[in-house]
Amino acid sequence: MIRKSLAAALAALAMPCTLAAQAPGTLTSFLQELDAAGRRFEDVGVAVSEGYRKLGPDFPGMGEHWVNPGLVIAGELDPSRPPVIGYTVVDGKRRLVSFAYTRVLGPDEAPPEGPFPRRAWHDHTGGVDEESLLLAGPMSVHGEGNGFRLSMVHVWLAAENPDGVLAQNNWALPFLRAEVPAPARSSSEAARALSLSSDEGRAFYEQLLREGVGLKGRDLELANSAFDDAAQASRRFRERLGSTTGATEEDVEALEAIWDSLWTRIERTMPPGSVEAMAALRS
Repeated sequence: MIRKSLAAALAALAMPCTLAAQAPGTLTSFLQELDAAGRRFEDVGVAVSEGYRKLGPDFPGMGEHWVNPGLVIAGELDPSRPPVIGYTVVDGKRRLVSFAYTRVLGPDEAPPEGPFPRRAWHDHTGGVDEESLLLAGPMSVHGEGNGFRLSMVHVWLAAENPDGVLAQNNWALPFLRAEVPAPARSSSEAARALSLSSDEGRAFYEQLLREGVGLKGRDLELANSAFDDAAQASRRFRERLGSTTGATEEDVEALEAIWDSLWTRIERTMPPGSVEAMAALRS
């Protein structure tokens, strides 16, 4: 599983449009070492024995974050010791999908020059995306308001990512969880809609609305009602789709329509301030 993905990742290094192309020699060597060392984590019990613990939910486009706090704080770029390991649940079992590296950065401090290109890193300062909304606080070691932030880069070696080996999200994961071959063209909107078809995916957005966005009372009820109806539509779609064939272009468009309808309803029924607070969740 990892070897096939690594081959695809290394092939992408020759493409000038990819993030990886900025430092091909150094990054290629790093990925090869990470590939070899990371195979031991296919057994989640090994991760537990080495001090990793699950933090947060199973994100639709990222999976579960299994974090080693000491390695997060140290911020070392060691291919044999990634601070974060990504898993997702497929058919009731955890499957290794990714690794991630972290660095605590001070005010005006930039991510390191290598082995990853700087633009592959993303910061957790809250309010930027769902990962920041749910993990910025728990993963912070300096608190808020002092200019420090946690920067992070994902490495997709154990699950192929159509957007590249260093992309933050992998929108093929909802199809992997549904045990449906990923379509030739997908989108974050289609993938998010499909993620609602599972109880875990629906629970994720309920947690995100409550803890990440901070909705309460009537606003939370309205948002949850809209997501419940979208989840029912997604489940009906998934039942029709089955798992014997891959999703077609028409299937992708149908999923995108479910997601668009959800947000049309939210914009029509909820106060503008709450809609604005939820904007980071839409795409």
